[in-house]
Amino acid sequence: MSESEEKPANYTAQECQNGVPERCSFYMKKKMRYCKLEPVAGSGYCTIHAHDMGVIQNKRKRIPCPLDPKHSCYEDLLKNHLKKCNARPGLNPPCYVIDINSGSDDGENSSNYQVSIRDVSDQEVLALTKVVTELHKGFVGELDKNCLFHEVLQEEKAKPHNGAAAQKHINQQASLIGHLQKAGLLRDGISYLEFGAGKGGLSHWIQLALSQCSNNQYILIDRSSVRYRMDTYHRGAEQGPDFERIKTDIRHLHLGKIASLQNDMRPIVGVGKHLCGSATDMMLRCLMETPHRDESGLKSKIVGIVLALCCHHRTDWQTYCGKAFFKQCGLGAREFHLISSMTSWATCGGTLAAEKSPGGSDSTYNHYRYGNLLPEEREEIGYQCKQLIDHGRLLYLKDHGYHVQQIYYAEKEQTLENMALVAKCT
Repeated sequence: MSESEEKPANYTAQECQNGVPERCSFYMKKKMRYCKLEPVAGSGYCTIHAHDMGVIQNKRKRIPCPLDPKHSCYEDLLKNHLKKCNARPGLNPPCYVIDINSGSDDGENSSNYQVSIRDVSDQEVLALTKVVTELHKGFVGELDKNCLFHEVLQEEKAKPHNGAAAQKHINQQASLIGHLQKAGLLRDGISYLEFGAGKGGLSHWIQLALSQCSNNQYILIDRSSVRYRMDTYHRGAEQGPDFERIKTDIRHLHLGKIASLQNDMRPIVGVGKHLCGSATDMMLRCLMETPHRDESGLKSKIVGIVLALCCHHRTDWQTYCGKAFFKQCGLGAREFHLISSMTSWATCGGTLAAEKSPGGSDSTYNHYRYGNLLPEEREEIGYQCKQLIDHGRLLYLKDHGYHVQQIYYAEKEQTLENMALVAKCT
């Protein structure tokens, strides 16, 4: 059965005019609606789905678009299509400097970048878990838990239509803004840079928390175009300052070349919520190493950072800004990537627990790998791996003159990625 035939029992029939569908008759099961494109005359389907369904037999060949294979075009019109395709790359902004925040491999063998715990023996993994536990005990220890809630989100939290997922995001955003306030970073006269901004929700609530202030700037950085952006709430004369968006990868972002930052020397605060993997390291390197310097050499002041951490399994040695700490511990690219791979144990608790046989106890649990480590033990080691990686980042910021805290900012029930770095210039 084709996708177009798999309709729910209560689907809405297509509107027709004189017996002819006004829109394509292809039903998209995933979106639970019909395709919205106009049908080709006499087929009932749009150009793309008419070919997919075999309704139109045409000698002209359709091929996936090389810019975005989710859609197709006629092969003989490819050149024209690429000129107007919505997925075509735009002109790079002036602040684009290729690979400026990518770091370096320090001469490490590139093959060490591909290794994971699936590629090595159980004995090597078990030996490394013992190293991780000792290093964690010696350098990190127990993290403080400090789950705050800023009052700016109190009304939003009370809205009955917000479901469980929305409530989790509200609590996380409220805590991050609470930590901004606690660190003295929520005030007038600040340029706020949100990295990996997405819809811009964090900046939106920061602005509302500072609605009585008139001298703040908000710059949102993301490599993708995003729908339903919260920027739209900040376009009126009485809705606070406009949000400036910069569409570029953090990997290539040079703060010193952002025009709006060159023209004033307001202190800068960097914020981010769940920047994925290496994007965290690129953000920190961007803030520490690329700020604007005026003609006298005065550097833009990065006064603080509040960053919720995420996806440590997607970090890599080249971009990692905490290499000095790992080298100090006698660890290199190979060990780093194995530790990065083990961080997934922390966020796969449900999967690991399911490996126990029904009704089985810890004493009867048996796993074919890693010396019969219990799911709870593997989860704990996973968190230790995450915190070791973050400790390297903490030391990197300390080397640049910051007081840094590594904390739990949210409950595990709200997110398994519940750790954050809070840094303030000393």
